[in-house]
Amino acid sequence: MNSKLLFLTISLVNFVFSGYSQKLQAPNYDEIEKNCSHPNSFYHFDKLFKKYQDGDSAMSIEEKRHLYYGFQFTDKYSPYGSGKFSDSLRKVFDQEGFTDAHAILAIRYCDSILDNDPFDLKTLNTAINLYNKQGNLERKALTQTKLNILLDAILSSGDGLTDNTAIYIIAVPHEYFIIKVLGFKAGGMQRLIGKNDYLKLEENNDKIAGLYFDVTASFGSMSRMFGDKKKKKK
Repeated sequence: MNSKLLFLTISLVNFVFSGYSQKLQAPNYDEIEKNCSHPNSFYHFDKLFKKYQDGDSAMSIEEKRHLYYGFQFTDKYSPYGSGKFSDSLRKVFDQEGFTDAHAILAIRYCDSILDNDPFDLKTLNTAINLYNKQGNLERKALTQTKLNILLDAILSSGDGLTDNTAIYIIAVPHEYFIIKVLGFKAGGMQRLIGKNDYLKLEENNDKIAGLYFDVTASFGSMSRMFGDKKKKKK
């Protein structure tokens, strides 16, 4: 199997968007932060994260939304994802003749990346492909469920067709992954319009020129970071 193809393949044939009866709804970050931080809350982040790690497919849409969007208020969150171990993983896939030994090493790097950034969509997808290659169907199913949980949350926030119905993401790399999930290809142009990233798409059968992604989570993270630095200087 071509190693580069393995690395890039989007294995989302098993992903089925839940198709919730309620309308798409933008997340309320203030409410989510409050709920995720309160120890007695049903939506306390640690409780939700355990369900996520266990691959609990019975999580409600509100649990999924609090999990994904609540991550930005934790110490591990980075608005641009984690680059640690990514180069090492890429080098494994760049080698000719991808073997079982390479797959084992690649999975170790995936685990290291996900330890730092458990919501790295691309790495979760890569791990799914690797487990499939190994025939480890149990770990594949668990990882697929985890990825589906995050995608359910993201795709419940908006359709991305207008600046008022943007898809809310908490990390910039998630934009490109979601574009692939929806069956499109990025067209190369990206610009910031207000609080949204607008990404142009390659020509497609749906005649959609581009998609809007709300990136206020990234802005909020930077504001909190600079705010903490100012407090330390005082």
